[in-house]
Amino acid sequence: MPLKSQAGWCYARNPKPAGTYRKVECTDPAAEAKVAQINFAEEVVSGGEYRYDCTIDEIDFFLDLDADPPVEAAFTGKGKQFACMQTTKGPHADEPGGGRTPIVVGDCVHPSQPVKNGIMETQYISEIRCAQADVFPPAYRVTAIGKSIRCPAGTALTFVITPLGSINGETACARKV
Repeated sequence: MPLKSQAGWCYARNPKPAGTYRKVECTDPAAEAKVAQINFAEEVVSGGEYRYDCTIDEIDFFLDLDADPPVEAAFTGKGKQFACMQTTKGPHADEPGGGRTPIVVGDCVHPSQPVKNGIMETQYISEIRCAQADVFPPAYRVTAIGKSIRCPAGTALTFVITPLGSINGETACARKV
């Protein structure tokens, strides 16, 4: 299978369809991400999707290179060939809105079930890159986190963040993006 991309190439987001990218020169002002590594997935997970993994720590997202056009993916995708991407513009994975745990104020989350009365159990919340919010609508942005807090006006989603192995957690408030 010929490589559709290589390390060092840059990509820009397409206006439509949501979550797709096109190859551009890295000097192009539209360039949003750079390929850090190309991999071929081996592990198949539920739904026939492949699990994506990179040996590089500073990865902001994955790009499914077998899709036409390439599409942003979060740990799994339909294509076997994928790219480990680093954003050229923030936020990066370890910054608020970048999509890597733990959840902090400024991060975006996506419920895996319908929200009832604005309250959701934590196990049904996934953190996503805020730039990816158009791929998994509706998305929410966390506005406040704390113990025994009252969520501000405009809060559309409330959930509890409980550290692994703990029974005590903090309340998180989020507004619809």
